[in-house]
Amino acid sequence: MIAVMTARILVADGQATNRITLKVRLAAACYHVTTAASAALLLDELGKSAPPQMILLGSGLPDADPVRLCEMLCSDPLSAGIPVVMLADPSQRLQGLRAGAAAVLDPALGEQMLLARVRGLLRDNEAAPAGMAEPHGVFDHRLPGQIRITLIADSPGRALCWKHLLGQRLPYRFAICQPDQVLGQAAHEGGSDLYVIAADIEGDGDGLRLLSELRVRSGSRNAAFIIATEPANAKKAAMALDLGAGDVMPVSPGPCGVEAAALALQAQVTRKLRADRRRAEMQRNLVWAMTDPLTGLFNRRYALPRLAEIARQGQPFATILMDLDHFKQINDRYGHAAGDAVLCEIDAEDGMTGGD
Repeated sequence: MIAVMTARILVADGQATNRITLKVRLAAACYHVTTAASAALLLDELGKSAPPQMILLGSGLPDADPVRLCEMLCSDPLSAGIPVVMLADPSQRLQGLRAGAAAVLDPALGEQMLLARVRGLLRDNEAAPAGMAEPHGVFDHRLPGQIRITLIADSPGRALCWKHLLGQRLPYRFAICQPDQVLGQAAHEGGSDLYVIAADIEGDGDGLRLLSELRVRSGSRNAAFIIATEPANAKKAAMALDLGAGDVMPVSPGPCGVEAAALALQAQVTRKLRADRRRAEMQRNLVWAMTDPLTGLFNRRYALPRLAEIARQGQPFATILMDLDHFKQINDRYGHAAGDAVLCEIDAEDGMTGGD
């Protein structure tokens, strides 16, 4: 069997042993891995024709502080679309997250959790490849207070604690719900922007099953998800990431953990809004590809395959052709802008639409 490389990952670390170990672990999962022993070499790799789709940033770089380098990478337009994962001591987690890292992982993290993090971040970033510009003309006009976050905890007390601690740090609307309420809302296009779900609500792993259900409901499939679990349960955290959670957080975060959790929620909301803008732009481009921008009528690109499909069904059908008398004279005498205005006026008066 021939292994197919699925993504390009750049490992930057000042220690040769760390670079080799990470390269072996990632290459075994069929990722194409390049390495850099310094910040200068990392930047050289970014300048190549095929930039990486993820950067694993370790420690010990001889020419840069990892936190400052992460901040620079995340703010530079050329690399801002590439998720940066910092491998750093837990004491540096907050610094890394504040600098814009997609995740800050303990270098001693097990292989299962490391690969789950890599898969999850690559999946979430797939719709916005590196170098892709933000959509033009498509904006999310909602204020922060209109962003909805739903909390599903394993007890009312825990949910209230999450709401109190996170609500002090984030300007969003927080709601506490039961699983059946959440599923009912999601079935009627009334889902939230982000769900924070305890991995174990009433039974072992039922929060993960709820995540799976919400990922396929029409009102919640495009939401962001964070699973709260015990830090020691790496297996359950890895499973959550593979099921579609964008991040995981401790079910009982300490003082530093609360700020890290708030940063994680902020990052997930930002990614969700960007994904919404990309979908809106894609839908708008699809409409433009099938319609005439002046009248809004379906164009030739849409009409020909549609007519062919109708004809193949063997049912009688008719087409209507309209010719405007002396229309060329309007263009010649008053200009094409006047001709465009006439077309729009006729379209409006005759009730012509882009329907079948």
